[in-house]
Amino acid sequence: MPFRSFEDVDVWVEKKGPNGAEKLRGRIESGAMWGSNATWGKAWLQRQDRIAHGIKQSKEQELAERNTLAAEQSAKSAHHSFLAAFFAAAIAFASAVIAVLAYMKQ
Repeated sequence: MPFRSFEDVDVWVEKKGPNGAEKLRGRIESGAMWGSNATWGKAWLQRQDRIAHGIKQSKEQELAERNTLAAEQSAKSAHHSFLAAFFAAAIAFASAVIAVLAYMKQ
């Protein structure tokens, strides 16, 4: 299940039982969790650590954190879209070259 919000992380942690937060931390640190799940998981753990230490986070800080995470996800999506478009263009170019070569042989 990909994490898209703190609520998604909450659900995952709750499903893992009383040690869910430590399981999350362990998976992130070992590299077993990566990408958006690791990004959201790290932010969730940092938030939990702040709560545990009694440090309150303002609404503006939380909004900025969420916007940063969303921007990171958008950048990753844009990169994947660029790669897909690049490979599609390369395949189209190769097909055109093959078609021209076949036409020239006639």
